[in-house]
Amino acid sequence: MITTIINFLGFQLVWWSIIISAGNAQIQWGIGIAIIWMVAHHILNKRYIMDGITSAYVCAVGWCMEMLCQIVDAYALLNYGDGYATVPLWLWVLWIAFGHTIHYSLSWLKKEWQWGIGLALSAPFLYVAVEKVGVISLQSSLDGWLSIIGIWGVGGLLIGGGSKFIKEKITA
Repeated sequence: MITTIINFLGFQLVWWSIIISAGNAQIQWGIGIAIIWMVAHHILNKRYIMDGITSAYVCAVGWCMEMLCQIVDAYALLNYGDGYATVPLWLWVLWIAFGHTIHYSLSWLKKEWQWGIGLALSAPFLYVAVEKVGVISLQSSLDGWLSIIGIWGVGGLLIGGGSKFIKEKITA
């Protein structure tokens, strides 16, 4: 239970520090905090292989979903990519860190559909917070919001199903 709480609070610290530091063009601070948190996570949990594979998988799915959101013009990154769809280093680090929560503070999400609904419903709120910090510019049309909800619904299904598969294969 204590590692679940530490995992949850640690990821919140990582998420906010990366987003705020990206908004202030001081990303090295957010990435540094993320690295420290991930090292501490590995020291506490010692499931290196499962966490590493899960994080790589989640990062790959996250990259695809971020690219899709940009390609359909749901949002545009400010100060990154010169108008082209891109995923900056800080966003890769954020997805790798998110992969470290899957089997811990988010382990209560047991079914793929729970992941799909969870990410579909939470993504719009997260993107609004990121826009408020000045990292992205959201498309304000209904199409943009529906794109984000749909893309992250599918992303949630992929993350939920893939992470479950990885855990079953690694712990088998």
